[in-house]
Amino acid sequence: MRGIWTAVLALAAAIPSLLLGGCGTSGDGGDSLEGAGNSSDREGFLPPIPGIGSGGDGDRAVSARGAARDAQFLMQATFGPTQAALRELSGMSYMGWIKKQVALPVESHRAFWRQRVAPAIPETQPTAAVMDRCATGARWIQYAIRHKDNLMGQARVEVKSNELYINGQFRTNIDPNFVGNHLRRPSCTNNAAPGQKPCSDGSLRLSAGDQCKRFYPLYCRQACWDAGQGETGEDCGGWSALASQNFKGILCWAVDAVGGVVALDVVGGNCRNPTYVPNPGIFLRDTSKAANAGGRVFFTEGSPGILSVSRERSPCPFGGYRFITFGGSPAQYFMADDRLGLVENTVRNAAVAPDAAVCMNVPMSFVNKADCKMQTSCQPAGASKDVSVPLDAAGRSLFFSAARKYVYEVRGLKATASPCNRWSRWRDCAACQPSSLNALDRDAIANELLKKDGWFRDITASCSNVPAGAVVQVGDSIFLNVHPNEFDVYDFTLWVAEHPGGMAKIEKWAKGDFILNFPPSHSMKRWHEWSNGRFIQRLGHREETIKYEDLPSTLQTGGVKRAFGQSAAETHWAACGSPNEVGTEGRFGSRFIFQYDFIDGKARLDRGEEGRRWNHYREYRTWDARGRVWMHHAVYANDQLRQRVAWALAQIFVVSAQGSGQRSLTEPWLNYYDIFLRNAFGSFYDILREVTYSPVMGGYLTYINNWAYDRTSRHPDENYAREIMQLFTIGLVMLEEDGSQVGTGVPTYTNEQIMEFARVFTGFEPRPDRGNYEDYRGTASLYDPMRQRATEGFHDIWPKRDLYGGYIGDGYPLCMDIPRYQFLAAGSEYEYAGKDLQGLEPVLDLASDSQLSKLLCAEQGGECQPSVLKQLPEELSCVGAECEAHARDIRHVKVGSALYTFKRPRCVHLHFMLGEVSIDWDEDYKVVRRIAKKLAENRFSVVPLTRPAPPLFPCTSPCSASGSKCRCPARSFARQIFDRLPLPAQVKQELSVGAFVPTIAPFAKAAGISAFHPKRKYDTDTVFEVDGRYWRNVRYVVEAKAPENATYRFRNPVEFTSWDSTRRVEEAYDEIEAVLDHLVHHQNTAPFFAIRLIQRLVTSNPSRSYVKSVAQAFKRGTCVDEDGKMVRFSGKYGDIGAATCATLMHREARAPKGSTVGSLREPVVKIAHLLRAMGYDTPNREQYGTVLDIQNLQSAINQWPHESPSVFNFYTPFFRPAGFDGRNLPKDLVSPEFEILTPDALINFVNGMSSTIRFGEIGCSWGFTFRSCNRGQFGFSVEHPAFGDNATAVVDKLDLWLTGSRMSPRSRAAVETAFKTEQDAQMGFKYAQVAAVITPEFNALGEPFARGERAPAPPPPEKVLRSYKAMVLVFMKGGADTWNMLMPHTSCALYAQYKTARSNLALTGDEMFQIGAAGQPCASFGVHSAMDGAKSLYDKGQLAFVSNIGSLVHPMSKASFRMRNVTRCQGLFSHSDQVNGISTMQCQVPGASIGGFGGRMGDELAKSGYATNTISISTKSVWPEGKTMNPTIVGGGGIKRLEQYPKVWPVVENISRSVYDNIYLEEYAQSLGTGVRSNEELSSLIGSATLKTDINRKKGLSQQLAMVSKLVSLRKERQAERDLFYVVINSWDHHKELKSNLNKKLVDLDTALAAFAKEMEAQGMWENVVVATSSDFARTLTSNGQGTDHAWAGNHMVLGGQVNGGQV
Repeated sequence: MRGIWTAVLALAAAIPSLLLGGCGTSGDGGDSLEGAGNSSDREGFLPPIPGIGSGGDGDRAVSARGAARDAQFLMQATFGPTQAALRELSGMSYMGWIKKQVALPVESHRAFWRQRVAPAIPETQPTAAVMDRCATGARWIQYAIRHKDNLMGQARVEVKSNELYINGQFRTNIDPNFVGNHLRRPSCTNNAAPGQKPCSDGSLRLSAGDQCKRFYPLYCRQACWDAGQGETGEDCGGWSALASQNFKGILCWAVDAVGGVVALDVVGGNCRNPTYVPNPGIFLRDTSKAANAGGRVFFTEGSPGILSVSRERSPCPFGGYRFITFGGSPAQYFMADDRLGLVENTVRNAAVAPDAAVCMNVPMSFVNKADCKMQTSCQPAGASKDVSVPLDAAGRSLFFSAARKYVYEVRGLKATASPCNRWSRWRDCAACQPSSLNALDRDAIANELLKKDGWFRDITASCSNVPAGAVVQVGDSIFLNVHPNEFDVYDFTLWVAEHPGGMAKIEKWAKGDFILNFPPSHSMKRWHEWSNGRFIQRLGHREETIKYEDLPSTLQTGGVKRAFGQSAAETHWAACGSPNEVGTEGRFGSRFIFQYDFIDGKARLDRGEEGRRWNHYREYRTWDARGRVWMHHAVYANDQLRQRVAWALAQIFVVSAQGSGQRSLTEPWLNYYDIFLRNAFGSFYDILREVTYSPVMGGYLTYINNWAYDRTSRHPDENYAREIMQLFTIGLVMLEEDGSQVGTGVPTYTNEQIMEFARVFTGFEPRPDRGNYEDYRGTASLYDPMRQRATEGFHDIWPKRDLYGGYIGDGYPLCMDIPRYQFLAAGSEYEYAGKDLQGLEPVLDLASDSQLSKLLCAEQGGECQPSVLKQLPEELSCVGAECEAHARDIRHVKVGSALYTFKRPRCVHLHFMLGEVSIDWDEDYKVVRRIAKKLAENRFSVVPLTRPAPPLFPCTSPCSASGSKCRCPARSFARQIFDRLPLPAQVKQELSVGAFVPTIAPFAKAAGISAFHPKRKYDTDTVFEVDGRYWRNVRYVVEAKAPENATYRFRNPVEFTSWDSTRRVEEAYDEIEAVLDHLVHHQNTAPFFAIRLIQRLVTSNPSRSYVKSVAQAFKRGTCVDEDGKMVRFSGKYGDIGAATCATLMHREARAPKGSTVGSLREPVVKIAHLLRAMGYDTPNREQYGTVLDIQNLQSAINQWPHESPSVFNFYTPFFRPAGFDGRNLPKDLVSPEFEILTPDALINFVNGMSSTIRFGEIGCSWGFTFRSCNRGQFGFSVEHPAFGDNATAVVDKLDLWLTGSRMSPRSRAAVETAFKTEQDAQMGFKYAQVAAVITPEFNALGEPFARGERAPAPPPPEKVLRSYKAMVLVFMKGGADTWNMLMPHTSCALYAQYKTARSNLALTGDEMFQIGAAGQPCASFGVHSAMDGAKSLYDKGQLAFVSNIGSLVHPMSKASFRMRNVTRCQGLFSHSDQVNGISTMQCQVPGASIGGFGGRMGDELAKSGYATNTISISTKSVWPEGKTMNPTIVGGGGIKRLEQYPKVWPVVENISRSVYDNIYLEEYAQSLGTGVRSNEELSSLIGSATLKTDINRKKGLSQQLAMVSKLVSLRKERQAERDLFYVVINSWDHHKELKSNLNKKLVDLDTALAAFAKEMEAQGMWENVVVATSSDFARTLTSNGQGTDHAWAGNHMVLGGQVNGGQV
């Protein structure tokens, strides 16, 4: 198939969302599809089961299936069965249950979180509105001082005339008699307790907490108070004394309670020796300040002194008051505790009320446009079209005064490059002396300068030898060459916080003319590195005036818009919402940290509150909040199937907070995750599109602000282009529909195609900040889909090749072929564009009697009432000027004063116009083009029709040389392909130009094809229809001359944007979505997705028939139910709901038989399963909205939502446990989840589950949370009726609920023994649960096929140890850029080549150490200055560099690489494949079944009789795995041990000795036994190890090497002669910010290696140890602007006492 498989109908500007069908009552007659009798549609599904039809009787269903089968179904389709879920399922078919789940409303994570954030506010903030004091949930407090008064810095405290003020705001009167403030009259003596030290003893202050607890309320009360340990409600600090002194000071901290301790200090104090006073209750002498709130029946009391409104009243009696009272004696007063209230602004209910500082309307996009409505309240950021922004001094000043944006003109930049043959800038310089230049160069520059006006001029001159900073005389004027950016204006707002020298160095220029003078001491390299658009964005030059809409999104704020004068003409704007952007639910309190502003360079956080009931102060870290929301939904959400599928999708389209600049936020990550919840049963295309436009993904995979080569002269970032193919859609090798490989492994794409697709994903930038969400530095939106900045040079406009050898755009009609009256055709779309004509020409003015005019604008009171969007329901007739118009020329139409944009159907342009043309070629036969003189020359490849291509160089007649290019004449023409009706296959093979839908009947037909032509003939205008697609009978060809009169023919490229287009933004979107469509409809996508979905829900190794069935459901939008009936979901391609249904209904899911059917279960799924099955609940969840309290477990169990270590998820889909090889299982069997089942993770999981079962959500006793014990409780105890009255009944229920009744007799016996061992039945019940969650049946899916007991392993024989040697592989995971680790020194001639290639990434002489390198092209090399330890070892001759090393099968040249005529490594440039390749040293072999290189070395050493170990520190890896070597995995931070070992170990030992035929249960059982046993043994040994140096043992690589050092020191105790260690240092994938990030990584690497060498020397083992570094691959020498992309070979190190070092 050629081209893109997409319908090119006039209506197909975008694929519509899938609509779910067939969700009615089970057994609805509409479920069957026509043609459902096709047997292939049902392949792999269960035959009809009696009593389980879609309309089957519930009792009969139970009798046929049984509870066990239902529980197993729920283990796959949900996060675990509950008693209620089993009861519900027993009365319906599985298909009925699926349909019911699909129909449930989405339980959004973002909405859940937003409902539970109501942060305190010190003043009105721009992100949202203050919550109404009368609204449900509004808070009123009885104490006068809040701990959050310090939210904006230390609060000012003043006491005068018995009145307390905080930050100038009155809080309370001070009652000298204490009663009014609800404080006790003090008795603050200092009597010491009998036999104790005097209260004045200094030691009392140090231990006041303990002393005061013991002796209160009798002794040392004043001293305790002075130590900050006073008793609540007592005043030993003296408010009266402070009042009499007219105290002025600062608030250090406060306890939120009447009488709680408050710490104060004097102005300028440091709070080290504060004065303590009690927090006074509110007391008002002027009672008129308080409103009578009526009865307390309208309020709910949480913690003492805190009320919340529980019932709203209208009218509200206290709405305008800051204080309320309930009367009484003494009177009780409460103060409003104002909270920031997030506003509802959802897609279906967009907010229209204007905000004080920013309009929160969401930009219209594919996500929300169907529900946008017209409003007149506020103009959204970015919506202004006629606002002009001058960049002069006055304009720059406005940015600061209106929005505190730092916009400066830059001066002092030094010219560093010759002005020849490039865009250059010159300024008038009357005092300068002209340079001595040759006449040709001088005249060339002068002539160009004469063509321009003004005191500074931008030109491009053809010259050859003119230095930077040259001076040229032009008539009476003299001009100096300056830096091209001199006098340019930049936005430095982001750079303020990022500047290495501190914010003040940038803020200081915000005065006067707002001119930043670049420091003369700074190198220009620094400017070039940081002015790339990430933190410093260019706006224009100082004399330019630009449009508001062309400002970067960071500057498009309401304040800026108003400052420059927003349009008075505009009166209507679209009000659009954001998915699940609900408002705050005050009744739930404030439960999470909420970051909401960026003031004076510091992020302001509001800490969430939780505790007894709902409003006691409590802090939760952001990175715990994300996981808590996820786990809460996994356990309690009703839409379980949706939640489970979303979790599967999130592991395909991975983003991670790890290593992200947004890690401190919560809401952006929840918003991203909601993509999968909203689309869990919808269209795969919709998900891919939302993911692609997500600013979170854009930041994570570094293509946000990724500009085209035209603007940067650098190839665009390849990160997203690679991963969208490898990980999200098509994988690495071509697949059949059943998931099997095509041939022996045909690659799906090449690196050249990655580069082509990288050009598509350019021009993305975030939307402007709009507020009403958790904010990040007040900059751009992390929530709304990114937009295209498609003005010159941002989005790459040139033709691009697709994956089938054609062009991206093949299959689409040509824009020049658009039917004349397409703008009146049914389905045509119009979008409201405002009333401003500027920039919207040409415009078709519609007559008042026009059908189109009446449809677009309903008249009301003589005024047009515009609509946001209109789609024509039918074809309209033309009137007046419409009849003379052509759709090709129409961009906008005007109705009265309203303008509408005509949304032209997606189409393409021919790149070369028909007729005579000339073409510039480069040496690789790529076309060289330039948009404008200021921009760089870009290149693109063409589809050749002549093979092989004739030589281009030397470039001789009829061509001519132009620099490195060869310019040749050419002719572009159209060629007819068919002169009769072809076969459908011929059309697909030969035609590439699409056509619009004909409006005439076909003149010829045959099977599968129709032909259309107005004159019923075959020529280039004939249109063929095949499978619903339309093709023109034409091929556009370019015939180019080559040197020596040779001819080269190629297909005329198509492109979405022509170089002179006025629709660039619209066409950029078209191109991006065409590529998404191309990938979605690729033949690989359906089986690729099917395999991933099946692996996440059912089994790791699905059969081919299983994959095929799910792939077909995905493509057809249908699924087969239990009765064999076809059930329609959407009936469309890419249906995830149908694929999910097919995954769950297939026979391998419902009746698993084979030993390879099943999987190891994910740790987070098992945690949720336990909590669900055993009825766990957290206090007050329903009433007060409390949230499941569980911490981030990534470091403990190697998995946690939003915390994947990389874009490759927690595990790779192809991971194969070492035990599979040991049991000689087939080489293609995998089990991904075992990749994270390290001994430490396994033991942490057992300990955490045991603690949770015994104590609830706890942080004590190895639990999964970090709060006090007994936070929640399980709903089932041994007394529950469900368990009967005997041990067998208990085991039966645990077996059913936790394993689906799959426990083997041995596992059941272990659970029963655990129950009976305890004398207390309740404790026995808990230990029975602990035993149950340890069993293989709970930890893995599949039929167990248990068979007997495993014989104990024989003890190792004693032996006399020989000499010891060890190797340590340090793996730099991510693809390290080692070209900046070792490089030519500045003293070497090769440095110039290095500097040119690296451009802004090149190191200077000051950034490297010099080392000698005999026998190399450079006598001196440079080593990164962060690596002083490596240099020292090199100088000692103990370290060598190995240069230009990487995976290679055979010697290969550039030509042979392109011709593919030699064997290459599998999956070049792919992280996962290259990690395998470098680990196995056989990169041409897919997978890792041959074992790792370290493991195979270990095999050979063991064969030679050496006592050999392969040991991996902290992680699993292929490298240490061999045929006989089963690597030991040791935690870098220490050895984890079983808590409650005496009780739990017998259970572990008993269970782990069970033998299973099921490969997952067997592997788990073995891992359990060996992991716990080896950790227990090693723990005892490690505890006795003593290191001889201060090697860092706290984190990272140093920690891992410290563990290696301990193991080396214990070599005798371990009976070891040869050790091969694997350690890893992560995060080397530097697509952005390479220089700063690489510096940090090299510091970590160098520090760790130097410390390890020192420790080995101290142990006397340095000469017996060798260390080598390695990485996935290296990086490109060239920069992508911010970092580098994936490449091949790089530089590495080998070090050790016996290494022949000191050489390269």
